[in-house]
Amino acid sequence: MAALLILLGALLVWMIGLFTAHPITVVIEGQRREVRTHQTTVGGVLAEAGVWIEAEDRINPPPETPLNNDLVITVDKAHPVLIEVDDNRRRILTHHTRLLDILSESGTELGENDQLFVDGAPQPPNTEIIPNTIRIVRARSVTIIEGDQVSEHATAAQTVAGVLTEAKIALVVADQVSPSLYAPVEAGMTIAITRAVPFTIEADGRILNTRAAAFSIGEALAQAGIALIGMDYTLPAPESALVEGMVVRVIRVTEADEIERGEIAFETLTQPVENLPANETRVIQEGMKGLWEMRVRVRFENGVEVSRSSPRETVIRPPREEIIAVGATPSIYQTETPVPNSP
Repeated sequence: MAALLILLGALLVWMIGLFTAHPITVVIEGQRREVRTHQTTVGGVLAEAGVWIEAEDRINPPPETPLNNDLVITVDKAHPVLIEVDDNRRRILTHHTRLLDILSESGTELGENDQLFVDGAPQPPNTEIIPNTIRIVRARSVTIIEGDQVSEHATAAQTVAGVLTEAKIALVVADQVSPSLYAPVEAGMTIAITRAVPFTIEADGRILNTRAAAFSIGEALAQAGIALIGMDYTLPAPESALVEGMVVRVIRVTEADEIERGEIAFETLTQPVENLPANETRVIQEGMKGLWEMRVRVRFENGVEVSRSSPRETVIRPPREEIIAVGATPSIYQTETPVPNSP
C-alpha cells in the first residue's frame, strides 16, 4: 500500500509538472525540437537543451526573453571559417556567404592581384558559398625581361608558368625561360625570356629547319644537338651572332695520310784477305736492303679532297752493306843488301 501511494504521488507530481511546463519549439538550423520546460528565459531553455551558443550565433527571441507558452525559439548558428593569409591563420564565425563580406567582417583586405582559394580551389571574390577555409595568396612584384622590353608584373601565381599565363605571354617551342617554368615565384624575382629564332642547318648531308634561343651559332648548334668535332668548322663561324632566317653550314673536316713505301739497294764491298786462296771469295757480311717511306697528308671537307701536303720522305731502315772477302796473291818482298861502310 505504501509503495502504491508513493507511485501515485510521483505520478501526480509528474502530471502537475507536465501541465505547468511551458511547451516550447526550438528550431536550430532548420531542425525543429518540441520541448516542455520550467525555465523562465530563452537562454535557460537552450542551456537545458544542451545547445552550445557562440557569441556570433543569432537567437530569436534574445536569450533574456521570458518564456510563454507555444514560444518558437530560432537559433541561427554562425559558420566557422579558417582564414589563411601567407603564414597567418585565424578562425572566425560568420553568417555571411559572400566571400568579400566574410573577408570584410574579419578585417582582411583583398588586393587587386591577390588570389583567393576556397577549400583548395580558386574562386572569384563575389562567389556565394559557405566555406570551410579561405586562403589568400598575396600578389608579389616580379620583373619580366624579353629582349629590350622590361615590365613589372604583380602576381599571385605560384610558378613562373603561371606568371607568364597571367601576363598573356605565349611561348613557342625552343623559347628559353629563366628561371624554369616550374620554379616557385618569389617577391622581386626576374624572369628572363629568350625567344627562339628560326634558322637552317646544313650538316651531314641533311637540311634541318629548326629554332634556337641562342646568341651565337655555336650555342644554337649545341641546342640542336649538332657537335663540332676536331677540325670541323661552320660557315658563318661558331662565334658569329645567330640571325633569324640564316643558313648555317657545318663543314666536317678529316685528314688522312697516303703512304708509299719502297726498298733501298745495298752496296757490295770486296775485301782482300791474305789467308784466302787466290781468286776465292767468301761472304763475311750479308747485305740487307733498306726501307723508305713517303707520306702525304690529304685534307677532306665534307668528304671532298681539298688539299694535300708536300711529300715527306723518311728512311725507315737504312741498307746494310754486303762485304765479300777475296783471296789475294801474297806480295813478293825483296831484301835489300846493306851497303858496307866506306873506309
